[in-house]
Amino acid sequence: MYCENCGNEYSPEENFCIKCGNALEEAGSNNAPVSVSEMPDFNKKQDERWYHRFGIVVYVLAHLPLLIVVPIVWSENAREYSTYYKSYRGSDSEAFWYCFLTIIIWIGVLRLIKIATRYIIGGTKPKFKDLLYF
Repeated sequence: MYCENCGNEYSPEENFCIKCGNALEEAGSNNAPVSVSEMPDFNKKQDERWYHRFGIVVYVLAHLPLLIVVPIVWSENAREYSTYYKSYRGSDSEAFWYCFLTIIIWIGVLRLIKIATRYIIGGTKPKFKDLLYF
């Protein structure tokens, strides 16, 4: 038998759904159990929805410009020899930290955009773990 609220399968001796906590109908009640085919969209996991998969693809593709931006940041801040001053300008450690900051800021902005999009389109309330995980 399946829960009418979330579609989780349960055994007849259970009184509450393990997944959503909904009170389950007794085995001898007049209401017939709901089959999986009759359930609405509850049976589809979030990963199976087309717009969720499309969002993941867009999110991954949004990281591709880093392949262009990071080398540019490195070349602008790396050590180079100035023929006018006859000395070196910049350092490799400085270039490394600028590239590191560029990556952190890029990923942070993309995650904030992802959270805002999920909140506006999907109506899901933002959680702190969304900033940390994909």
